[in-house]
Amino acid sequence: MGVMFINNKRIEVPNGSSISVINNEVYVDGKLWVDKDSMSDIAKENPQITIKIEGDVGSLTSSGSVEVSGKVNGDISAKGSVTCGDVSGSVSAGSLVKVNGNVGHDVDAGSYAEIRGDVYGDIDAGSFVKVNGQRKSREDLEKDNDFDYEP
Repeated sequence: MGVMFINNKRIEVPNGSSISVINNEVYVDGKLWVDKDSMSDIAKENPQITIKIEGDVGSLTSSGSVEVSGKVNGDISAKGSVTCGDVSGSVSAGSLVKVNGNVGHDVDAGSYAEIRGDVYGDIDAGSFVKVNGQRKSREDLEKDNDFDYEP
């Protein structure tokens, strides 16, 4: 089981799940997640949604900020900031993007983007971009053995 924190509330979800937070409702693998504490109660405590995930996750969409300690096996999108490990898809954030690994597609950051690996797509940031690896083409994905990419 993976662990996800929404505004410091611990939620156990299957490893590699796809997670969305839309209008203060949590969806895990496309199904509405139900718990004794509703998201609206959690949001009342702190209206700025923050999601922290320990482990790998599928795709992730949030109206707040997101932090993933593992790999994202799909796309990750947040209206706030994004901090994560390898991403097999695209990364999009309303503000800061920090990826501690490779990105399989495009990076779009409202402000600053820092990638500590290779990027296999376009990079767009409002102010500053730092890439410790290389910007590569999608064709390079097939040649590189160090990055497990699944389209």
